[in-house]
Amino acid sequence: PFILYNFPRHTQNSLTAELLCKIKHFGMKDSSGDLSLVGATGHYYVGADEKILAAYAKGAYGFVSARANAFGPMFAGLEKAVAGGSGSSKAEEIQGEISRLKSMMTGVNGIAKIKYAISKRLDGYPVGVRLPLVGLSDGEMKAMDEAVEKFGY
Repeated sequence: PFILYNFPRHTQNSLTAELLCKIKHFGMKDSSGDLSLVGATGHYYVGADEKILAAYAKGAYGFVSARANAFGPMFAGLEKAVAGGSGSSKAEEIQGEISRLKSMMTGVNGIAKIKYAISKRLDGYPVGVRLPLVGLSDGEMKAMDEAVEKFGY
């Protein structure tokens, strides 16, 4: 199936509801953080970790998260809590943890942080990044070790 990706921060172009009506597609991943397109596609996947519950409340089909590769049990816990009722306090608690985790893993070295966290779960996973990205400092690695300990379940 054809899945569109709305990522205006990097593409400098936003998908619109009008455009979605014109393009035959299965669904879309939306990393814009703007949930106004939830109803404009058959299968809406939110790409903004801090908005997963809000997207579900608007009718989203699911989410796609790079951080879920390193913190799978946390995101699976959110899915389980949502299945029990999206307004549940457990779902809101986990969404709060995911939002805190995201704030720790964003910024210039966001991709390197995700790769480092994944390497803590998968022996031999490569942590190197290519230019123009740079590897983590010792302090950033320590912070990621703490995040894995705190949020790794």
